[in-house]
Amino acid sequence: MKKIIAILAAAMLLLAACGESEEKKNDEPEKKETSAAPKEEKAEPAKEKAEEPKEESEEVDTQKVLEKALKKKLGDEFISLNGVFVGDEYFGQIELKGTESMTPKLTVKSMKLSIRDALYVIRDSKVGAENFSNIGVSVKYPLVSADGKTADEYVIKSDFTGETVAKLDGANQNNIQDFASDWWEHPAVQQ
Repeated sequence: MKKIIAILAAAMLLLAACGESEEKKNDEPEKKETSAAPKEEKAEPAKEKAEEPKEESEEVDTQKVLEKALKKKLGDEFISLNGVFVGDEYFGQIELKGTESMTPKLTVKSMKLSIRDALYVIRDSKVGAENFSNIGVSVKYPLVSADGKTADEYVIKSDFTGETVAKLDGANQNNIQDFASDWWEHPAVQQ
């Protein structure tokens, strides 16, 4: 489309230049047309430039909406959301912070419930889980190394398809790992 407009503008300029020496009366309307054609050319790139930031703002808006919802539901347990939120299929990576409960078994259970809650937020959001091809959820938890140093390490890493997340309901709250396409637990939290 741009090429056609550019060719038409060039042809009009050539006609205007040739017609200038023959008739001055017909020249004035042609000048108006030639001045209109370059404006159209300038307007088109401006539209394209406006569309590009729109895609970026779509990504930012989607990410911000999800981050806000995750923060509201999970509070301090939510660390970050990264991913690609432009195009037909989204990819998301949610990072959570595990919190200590009364026993190690309850600590692991609360981590799994936090993963479930994060997935429910995605499922129930305006974005919808169906738009995601992959949703990864990782949990970090402070572990003590052999030399006595404490560091936040990944203790659970999981991946879910958007299709699976869309089908999750309240009945599968205790066995979220059974619905993951990929699930890994650090030996320190394996039950």
